[in-house]
Amino acid sequence: MAFIFDHLVAFLVGATLLGGLLFFQQRGQQTAIQSTVRYRAETQAASFVEVLSRDLENARTRQQAKVALGLYEADDVTSGGGPRERALGVHTSGGELEWFQFVTLADPSLGEASPLIAVAYRMEPTGEQTTASGQVRDLHRVVRYVYDGTGGWAEAGGSPATVVGLDLVVPGGATGRLTELPARLDVQV
Repeated sequence: MAFIFDHLVAFLVGATLLGGLLFFQQRGQQTAIQSTVRYRAETQAASFVEVLSRDLENARTRQQAKVALGLYEADDVTSGGGPRERALGVHTSGGELEWFQFVTLADPSLGEASPLIAVAYRMEPTGEQTTASGQVRDLHRVVRYVYDGTGGWAEAGGSPATVVGLDLVVPGGATGRLTELPARLDVQV
C-alpha cells in the first residue's frame, strides 16, 4: 500500500511541476508575441508618420501646383471631382476630418528638380473597434493617395489599421479649399 501511495504522491508532484513549467512557457510565448506585435505596429506607425512629415515639409504653394499639374481633380480622392486650384484641401464631416490634400515633391532627395505630385490622406474605417481611455472607438486606416497629373488617384501606402483619430489643425480653424498654404499645420494621429 505504501508503494502505491509513494508513487501516487510522486505522480502528483511531477504533474504539478510539469503543469507549472508549461504555464510559464506559455506565458513567456505570449509575452514574446505581444512584444513582436507591438514593435511591428510602432515601426509601421513611425514609418507612416515619417512619410506624412516629409510630404508636409515639402508642400508647395498654389502657384507651384498650378504650374506643375494644371487644374487637377481632387475633391473626392476616391471618385474624382471637378478641377480645382488650391494649396490645401481639408474636408471634414460632422466635425471629424475625413481627408486632406496638397501638392508636394515626388522625390525630396532631388530637391527642386523633383516632379510635383498631389497627395491625399484619407481616413478609412476598418470595421473593427478598440477600447481607448475607457471608450469604445472605431479603428481606421489612414490611406495615402497620389495623383501625378496624368491619371486618377492611386493608393500609395498608409498607416496601420490601428488609428483611432486623425486631426489637422489649420490656424484660424479653416477648412475647405485654402488658396494659400498656411505657415503652420498641426497634425495629430
